[in-house]
Amino acid sequence: MIPYCSQINGYINGSVRCHQEIYMVFAGDAEFIRNVLLQGKEAPAIRIDTASMDFRSHFVLPDTAYTMFIPRHDIFHGPLFGRLGFKYHTLPVVCYGDEEGWALHPDVIDEWRALELNMCAVAGAMNRRCRSERPRIIPYPAPYRFGFEKKRYTEVTARRVAMKSIQGFLPLVGQLGLFFFLFAASEDLSGSNWRSDVISDAKVHPAWFDELERVVGDWTLPRVGGVVDLRPAKTPHSEYTPKTKMDFLLGSIITFDIPLPLYLRFGDIDVDPRESRPHNPLPLTLEALPFFPDNEEIQYLKQIPGVIAFSQWEVTNDVCLNYPGNDIVKKFRSRREIAPFPMSHSPVSNVLQPMSHSPVSRASPVSPWFAVEKYSGQRAGEEMSKFFARRNTANEGRRQTENAEQRAAHLQREAHAAKGGVPGNKGAKVFVWMLVAGHRIRQAAGRRNYSACWDEYSPSQRIYDSFRDEWDLCEAFEHTDSNIPESPVSDYDDGGIDDLPSLLPETNTTDFTRVGPHTSEADLQRIHGIAALPNEIDNDPVASPSLRFGYAVGVTQPAFATSQLPSNSTVAKILGNKDINLPHTPTLNRLKIFFAQSRKAVSLQMITSDLLEATETRLLCSAMDVTAFDHRGTPHYCIREADEPGRRCVVVSSAITTLEIVRNEWGSDMQGLCEELLSRGIAFKFCILNPCLPPLRIEHSTPHYDYRPKGYKPDKHDYAAYTDNRDRFLASSRGPLALRYGGIVARIARSVLGLGDGAFHPTDEAADNGVSYHDIHGEETCWDAELTPDEIDLICGVYHVATGQRDIHSPRNRQTTIISWWPRPINFVKSGINVGWWSPACESFYQRRLAQIANGQTTLPSQIEWKNNLRFDNKVPLYMEGFENCARMMLKDSGL
Repeated sequence: MIPYCSQINGYINGSVRCHQEIYMVFAGDAEFIRNVLLQGKEAPAIRIDTASMDFRSHFVLPDTAYTMFIPRHDIFHGPLFGRLGFKYHTLPVVCYGDEEGWALHPDVIDEWRALELNMCAVAGAMNRRCRSERPRIIPYPAPYRFGFEKKRYTEVTARRVAMKSIQGFLPLVGQLGLFFFLFAASEDLSGSNWRSDVISDAKVHPAWFDELERVVGDWTLPRVGGVVDLRPAKTPHSEYTPKTKMDFLLGSIITFDIPLPLYLRFGDIDVDPRESRPHNPLPLTLEALPFFPDNEEIQYLKQIPGVIAFSQWEVTNDVCLNYPGNDIVKKFRSRREIAPFPMSHSPVSNVLQPMSHSPVSRASPVSPWFAVEKYSGQRAGEEMSKFFARRNTANEGRRQTENAEQRAAHLQREAHAAKGGVPGNKGAKVFVWMLVAGHRIRQAAGRRNYSACWDEYSPSQRIYDSFRDEWDLCEAFEHTDSNIPESPVSDYDDGGIDDLPSLLPETNTTDFTRVGPHTSEADLQRIHGIAALPNEIDNDPVASPSLRFGYAVGVTQPAFATSQLPSNSTVAKILGNKDINLPHTPTLNRLKIFFAQSRKAVSLQMITSDLLEATETRLLCSAMDVTAFDHRGTPHYCIREADEPGRRCVVVSSAITTLEIVRNEWGSDMQGLCEELLSRGIAFKFCILNPCLPPLRIEHSTPHYDYRPKGYKPDKHDYAAYTDNRDRFLASSRGPLALRYGGIVARIARSVLGLGDGAFHPTDEAADNGVSYHDIHGEETCWDAELTPDEIDLICGVYHVATGQRDIHSPRNRQTTIISWWPRPINFVKSGINVGWWSPACESFYQRRLAQIANGQTTLPSQIEWKNNLRFDNKVPLYMEGFENCARMMLKDSGL
C-alpha cells in the first residue's frame, strides 16, 4: 500500500477551516473547498421520485457512500460501456408508429437491459460475498426505473428519458466500484478465490466479469469523492453513531493509492484546553494514522485570518503500528510547525493563502462589497437575489410601456427559448452564476462555450429573460424562492409519466433472470462482434453524415437537378461501406442532394439551409480549444484542452476531422481524444509546444529493402523476412508513431501494436527529428516526431526493382521501379477508398489482400498499378474535396 504524498497532480492534503467548521481533506481540490465547502450543505436524502443525477460535488450519506466511487470523467466508451456513449442528438430514437409513440431502437434497449441486469447480478453477488466492514447500502433507482425501455408520446421526451437513464447507470457503477475496492483492500485470508465465487453466484461469464473489472476496478481513474459528515450525532448514545461504520472504508481510501478526494466534516468544534482531541467518536483508522484535527490544529486554524484557512499535512516516515488489521502504513502530521501560515513561499499553502498574514483570534467576516464582472449587469456587492429583484422591477416597467410590435418580438423570443436549444452564434447571451469566495458572480459564458456549459444545467436551472434576450444558468435556481422568475417550459421536460406500454417486461433489482439477448454470453457475442471491426460504420446511414459532414436529418426535398445527383453506389462508398443498407428513396434523395450541393459549393449559402446543421457555423467543442493556422500553404487545426492547455496538443490537417471532433465532443482530455482518433484510423499529430528552434536531424539506422535485380518476383520467403523486420521495427520505441499516421500505415501497425502502446505521448526527440507547425498568430510552435521515408517504406514492404535502364539520378546509376506488399501512403490518400477514416471498405480491402498473400495468389503492384487498383470510384475524392471545403468554411465562420 502506497500512501499519498501531500500534493499529487494538484491534490492537497490537510485540515481546513471554512467559517467556523473544521474539515480534514485528503487528495482534495482547492476550488472545491472554495466553491462547495463554503456553502456548508447537508447531504440530500435519496427519494425514488427525485433522485439527483449530480454526482460531481455532493455531500455523502453513509448509506450511499458508493457514490464517491463514481468515475469523475466519462467512462461510456469501450466494449462494455460504449453502448451508453450517446449524446442527445445521436441517440437512436425511432418512431414505432403514429399511435404507438417514440422510444429507443429495440436493439439498444436489449443492450442496455443486458448491461443493467448483469451489473445488478454482480453487485448482488459481491454484496453477499463481501466480508469487509462497510456501511449499509441503500441503492439508487435502477436504470430501467428512469424509463429507457418505455415508449413516449414525443421524440424529445424519449430522448430526454434516455439521457437520464444513461446517468442512472452511474450509481450502479459506483456501487460496483465500492465492492471492487473493498475486495482489493481486504483479500480473503482463507485463500479462496473471491472472483470465482462472485462469478458463480452472479451467473455471468468470466470474460464479461473481466471486462467489468477492467473499467470499474481501474484505480488510476479519478473518482468524484465527496464530503463525509463526521459531526457528533445530535441524539443520545452518539458512540453508536452509524458514521463510524465507514471506518475501514475511509482508512483504506487514505492508505491506498487511489485518486478519490475526501472531505471529512468535523463541524464547529470548540477548543477545550483540557482535552487533546475532539469529543465526537472517531473512526479508529483516522485516529490511528492519525488523520484528524486535534485541539492544537484547531487552535492553529482559528488563528489564520480569512473565511478559509488551510493547514498542509504530509506523510511521515513513521510507521503506524496500531493501525487496525496490523497493516503497515505511514503516519500523517501537520506541517504547521515546519511551514506556518505566515510563510508565503510554501507551494501548497499558497493554494488557499489568506489575504492577511497577521494572526487574529477568529476568522474575518465576509466583506459586504465584492467585485463583479464588467458589463455583466450585476452591480458591485449585489447578491443574486437582489439582482433578479431589480431586473423583475425593470421588466415590469417595460411591460407596461411596450407597444404591440415590441410585445410581439419578446413573445416570439419566449416561444423560441421554450424549445430549450443551445443559443446560436447570433442568438441569446448566456451568463453563468459562479460561486466565488462565497458570493454568486454573474459571468459571461462566451459564445464558443455555450454548448459546453448548457448541458451541465438542467432546464430548471436555466432562466430566460425575453426583454434582454439573455439566459442565466445556476444550479441554485432549483432551490430558490419565487422572487426569481421561472424558465419557460422546455420541450425536454417529460411533462408527466407516459401511459404507453413498456417494450420489455417489467423487472426489479432483485430479479436477475437473464435469458436470450440479456445473458452475459449474448452480451459477449455482441461485444466481440463489434470489436472485430472497431471502425464499422453505424447501421443507420444517415447518422454518420450528420456527425462527419454536418448533414441535417429531415424530410423536406429541396429542388435540385436529378442528373447531378450521385449514384447509390457512390453514396455508399462515400459512407465507407459499399454494402451498407441505404435508406428509402425520399430520405436517400435528400442525402444525395446534400452530397451534390456540398461538392459544388463555394459558399455555405449554396447549400440549402434545411440540409445543413445550423449549429455547425460555430464552434461547439465543450472541452477543447481549437485554433487554425497555415502549414506549408495548407490549413491546419490545433486542438488543446480549454481549461488546462498544458504543453500538449493535437494537430490535424482535415477540417472534416476537426468538425467531427467538435460534433462528437470526443474526449475530455488529450488522451481521450487521441483514443477516438486512433480507434478510427484518422491521421493526426500529437505535439508538444516548444520554442521555434531549427531541428537537429538525427539519422536512424533502419533496415529497409533496397535494390533487387530486373524481373525479381518476391516470394513467401521475402514476405516472411518483410514481416519479421517490420514487426521488430514496430515494436521499437519509434514504432508507435505509425499509429498516428492513419490509413494503411496505422492499420498495418495495428497488426502488431495496441492503441495504448505509447501512442498518446510525444517522443523525446520530437524537437530533434520531427515536424514543426508554427502558429504565427499564436506565436507558438508544435513539434511531433516523424517517421522517415525509409521507415514508411519498411512498414509498407517496399522493394526497388531494376528496370534495366540507366538513370544518373538514381542510386547505383540504375533506374528502378517501386513495388510493395501494401500501398504507400501517397497512393492510399489519393485513392477512392480513402474517406478520411478506416472504414469497413478499407478493412474489407485489407482482409482480402491478407487472404491473397496467405494463399500465394497475389503479385506486388508498382505504384502506378496501386493507383489503378485503389481507384474504386473516381468520384469519391471529388465529393470528399467538396466536404473538406465546406468544413473549412464552417470553421472560418466560427471565427477560426
